[in-house]
Amino acid sequence: MIRRYIRAITRQSLDEWSRLELAITAAVTCLGLPYLALVIVAVGSEARYALDGSVAMGHIVSTRVSGRNAQNIDVTYSFVTADGQSRIGNASTPTDWHVAKDPITVELLRSDPDVNRPYYDGRILDELPRESVTLGFALSMFAISLFPWLGHRWRDRLERELRRSGARASATVESVKPYVLGPGYAVVRYTYVDGASVKRFGEAYARAARLNMRPGDRGFALFAPAHPQWSMWIGGHA
Repeated sequence: MIRRYIRAITRQSLDEWSRLELAITAAVTCLGLPYLALVIVAVGSEARYALDGSVAMGHIVSTRVSGRNAQNIDVTYSFVTADGQSRIGNASTPTDWHVAKDPITVELLRSDPDVNRPYYDGRILDELPRESVTLGFALSMFAISLFPWLGHRWRDRLERELRRSGARASATVESVKPYVLGPGYAVVRYTYVDGASVKRFGEAYARAARLNMRPGDRGFALFAPAHPQWSMWIGGHA
């Protein structure tokens, strides 16, 4: 499945990407960046507590219900560090975590006790579904924007290299089919024979309305001598 996806986003395009398409791609990518940042911050925080965390008992100073449908509790608590210093902490926790009760267990960083939070066993398991959804949303944004853009950039560099040093071969159009991932586009599949007399397949896509190619049409392709599976259709009449 992953190989098929990579193949799809690195196909040769017989049309140029418009500035509007590139702008839309950049905008969608930017939508995913904040969500990815949230996941990175959460993972970094968990790593800090895992490496430098300790636990202390504390007492609740005050609580306040907040959020839509009273889904969160803002809690203020006091605790004493290992060196005897009294500290005040604030945190907002989901109501269903049931951690805002006296006495409260506090997790803090030994190197910086001002970084602290309510603690209980199983916290990571409770946060995992939320972080997974956030990460999934970020990756979905990248899947429909950043990854195709990177694939396009790789393909663009490949085609420049093929035009400079690629080997020329006769090619035949095998099929022209609708592009499932892009309504209004079509995928052209062609065959050619590389320098070792091995039959290879190549693919390109273009706007169906502009495409004037049919199965059986002959033309030329360029392929990379070192990687003959990489090719591009250059047209003409073989």
